[in-house]
Amino acid sequence: MLRKKVLAFAVAFALVLPICSVPTNSYAYRDVTQSEYSNQIAEIKDIADITDEFVNKYKDRAELYLSALDKKEIKNIGKLKDFKNLTTLSIKSYNIEETALKNLIKDLPKLSKIIIDTNKFIDLGGISNEIRQYGGSQKIETIIQDVNLEDVFTKNTIDNPIKINGKPVAINTTITANGYNIPDVIDNSEPSKIKIKNFNKLVENGLVEIELSYDKTVYKQINTKQFKDIKFEGNIRLKIDKPGLPINVENGTSNKIEAKPGEKIELKAEKTKDGKKFDKWVSDDVVIENSDSRTEASFIMPNKAVTVKATYKDYEKINNLEATTGTILMTTMTTDVELKVTPEENSDELTWTSSRESVATVDNTGRVTAKAKGETVITAKSLLNVTTSVSLKVITEGLPDAPIEEPKAQEPEKSGELQKPEEQQKPEKSQEPQKSEESQKQQEPEKKSNSNDKTKSNSNSSTSGGGGGGGSSSSTQKPVQKPVEAQAETSTATQEKVQTNQSQQEISREIKVSDVMTTKEAETKVNNLNDINEITWSKQAIVKVMQKGIMSGDTSGKFMPRKSVTRAEVAQVIANIIGKKSQSTKAVKDVESDKWYANAIQTVLENKIFTQDEKGNFRPQSKITRAELFVVIARFKGIEPLEDVKAKEVLANYKDIESIPNWAMGYVSALVEKGIVNGSDNKIGANDNLTREQLAKIFANIVE
Repeated sequence: MLRKKVLAFAVAFALVLPICSVPTNSYAYRDVTQSEYSNQIAEIKDIADITDEFVNKYKDRAELYLSALDKKEIKNIGKLKDFKNLTTLSIKSYNIEETALKNLIKDLPKLSKIIIDTNKFIDLGGISNEIRQYGGSQKIETIIQDVNLEDVFTKNTIDNPIKINGKPVAINTTITANGYNIPDVIDNSEPSKIKIKNFNKLVENGLVEIELSYDKTVYKQINTKQFKDIKFEGNIRLKIDKPGLPINVENGTSNKIEAKPGEKIELKAEKTKDGKKFDKWVSDDVVIENSDSRTEASFIMPNKAVTVKATYKDYEKINNLEATTGTILMTTMTTDVELKVTPEENSDELTWTSSRESVATVDNTGRVTAKAKGETVITAKSLLNVTTSVSLKVITEGLPDAPIEEPKAQEPEKSGELQKPEEQQKPEKSQEPQKSEESQKQQEPEKKSNSNDKTKSNSNSSTSGGGGGGGSSSSTQKPVQKPVEAQAETSTATQEKVQTNQSQQEISREIKVSDVMTTKEAETKVNNLNDINEITWSKQAIVKVMQKGIMSGDTSGKFMPRKSVTRAEVAQVIANIIGKKSQSTKAVKDVESDKWYANAIQTVLENKIFTQDEKGNFRPQSKITRAELFVVIARFKGIEPLEDVKAKEVLANYKDIESIPNWAMGYVSALVEKGIVNGSDNKIGANDNLTREQLAKIFANIVE
């Protein structure tokens, strides 16, 4: 009895197997014989496009079989609408545009059979009703549609892609690639899902290709009766495999989320993340190729799960900046300043400035925009205060000449160590160790002059003065470096003395200073400076003050044009111009008698060019502001301050009038009224610090 049952099952299996494989009329398995090439049938392989030439050649055919190149699609299938005799249309293409196919079917009046082989199921369930609505007379009998799913599935449940009129169609039979039927592979209890039974058994030896068959007849309702309308049938081809080992990637991606042992896994990470730069790949599970400093790496999958991580580190700060050129001749409206930066990968955002924005401006990327013809200096500064500058001359056609203005204040150059004052010879003094830098104190307005003073002021005077030779002292014990300006005390005597007027009228003074060298000698001296490349717009001014002997370079051969100047340094420059050494021995609270600037301070106090604050301090190491220097210049030239109302009238057009200290307002306005001070970009910049090149420019303009 058992033997008879086995035999019966074998016979049934033999009969069912051909039916369960692939429908015999599926184009995917159809071989067109040579005899079929006639006026009725056309089979075209590797076609990419339906052209007009193709239509004219084959439009009378009754059966048309088209196949595209592998992984390609056939374009312009809508042109097949001229095939009015077509009864069978077969298209094998990687992708078919759904709307174009549906419109084509409506335009073919004799079409009765459609064969589709593609990677995506197209729901043609309502096509018969659509044809009838358009008044068509053809009768679609069969739609055969094979679907090739590309993904390899590693799970036992898959969404069913076959839907007729939007409703899932159950799978009928299953055939494996090796040709034997497995009756219990599919669970059809839920048509929307393809559930594979015995999944682990199927994939125990690796990848398995499965072909699932379906068929569905759609009925139409006429009154109370149903009639067969269209038969849908075809296959779903898919691949299943056992799950791979998981791959976990932190701070990056991989080409697979799971893999089998021996597979090559590609890794990729971003170059930057959260403001940090890529460092390397790390893993405790696998050896990574090119793990150091490369965002793209790979490894061979081991026989276990893997976790890999891309690590990041902070950028280094820029420790060196170098412009690729020292001078730019600008003939266009925009240009870029190129820099050599060390290290190249860094976290710095450079600060860009232009010394004359009326000539050209610069954005935070180094892009320069021309505004007017003239010269300016473009400077880039890093977070570590490393700077580099480029001299830029704008000669762009069509631009006006830039207005003559005072150079705009620039940040002084800084280095890792405090800059030393210029090492000079002080008359009748030997070099001694410096003491620690004197503390900087808040600047305060000076007291008003006594009514018996020869130069009575109508407003509060400044405690301030400004730069020239010298610089801030180091806190370590080192030999004193005295400004060159100290040498000039006896060689640059003024030729005319101050004339004062007891009636408080304006004091006049012609500041004439004799030369200590020829212009050519001064030019040679400037050209031989070690930092000559940093001197641009101020070169002629520096030549002049060197020629007059009131400023010079330090013993290291540098002028340090962008270094901020102190009150002591300005006092020394003015003392050099006055020339006569002070005989006063009056003690100044914060000035030691053996300092290189001690006699210069006595000179400017004696001539009432500077005054002490209410505590008796001079504050020699305080950096001087423009407002303080303007007060000093006004006193030095014997110019009386303007009254408050008049002062505000004169300064009304300046944007930063409110920032000018009250004690300096009268003097600043007086200098503006006389054309000695013009400001820059409609600003006085009263609270900006002065640099050595700016100081040279100012004194070059007021000495003869």
